[in-house]
Amino acid sequence: MKRFLFTLLSLFLLCALGGCTTGSDNTRKKCDVEFTVLDPEEAPEALTLAIRKKHITPFKLTYLDGDFLYIARGYGTQPSGGYHITVDDVYLTANGLVFKTTLFGPRGEDVISRSKSYPYLIVKVKRFDGCVIFN
Repeated sequence: MKRFLFTLLSLFLLCALGGCTTGSDNTRKKCDVEFTVLDPEEAPEALTLAIRKKHITPFKLTYLDGDFLYIARGYGTQPSGGYHITVDDVYLTANGLVFKTTLFGPRGEDVISRSKSYPYLIVKVKRFDGCVIFN
């Protein structure tokens, strides 16, 4: 009887541990996605209006228009001018499209405005109907 229980427990553990992995295919990069950073004037009007409503606080927006997906990332109110945003990566995974950006503050040599600023960035990619993962 003990041998039977030991065998049963061993099979159970083997099956349970067999499902464990150290990496996930769902978050692994499948391929890079080509993108274009847009001037705000180039964005669809509906997206521009949504950004105007949200620009004071940090935001993450997507907008589908025809064959393109527009992705906007804003960092809300900043204490001065001179901030800029870089696109670190845009790629596909099994879970969706990953969009990574970084906000950088003014550099020491920059001449900056003392008035508040509201940095944001808009990129355009080919239409994608899955979810966008902001990082």
